Amino acid sequence: MKTLHLSLIIIVILVVSIISYAMFFSQPFTVKTDQDTYLSGKAITVSGNVGLVHDNIHSVFIQTFSPDGYKYKSYQASLIDSSNVYSYSIPTENWGVTGKYVIKIIYDNQTATTSVNFIHPNPMGFRETSEG
Repeated sequence: MKTLHLSLIIIVILVVSIISYAMFFSQPFTVKTDQDTYLSGKAITVSGNVGLVHDNIHSVFIQTFSPDGYKYKSYQASLIDSSNVYSYSIPTENWGVTGKYVIKIIYDNQTATTSVNFIHPNPMGFRETSEG
């Protein structure tokens, strides 16, 4: 009987230890940018942490969405040095619409999103006029 109680206590301690270890050392899936607002031509550096690396998946899929909600461009970024951290520079030279862009990071069925403000100094359709 003492052996049974001792065995149960050891099993409970092991289970609690494993769960605590996993919760303490696992990091959440995150995304951030180096700025909140960007001008045309300034690259957006997006970075973050995927948490635990799953099934030897060593890259993230990055999607950008224009202010009107349409998917704009997609990119793929490798995890840095086989770690759980990623970083990627998104070019903005061809972005023509001023507004709030959404950036979505996808990793093994997990999604993290952020948004940035983009300002184009000469929006499409804008023409300077000369007064005569």
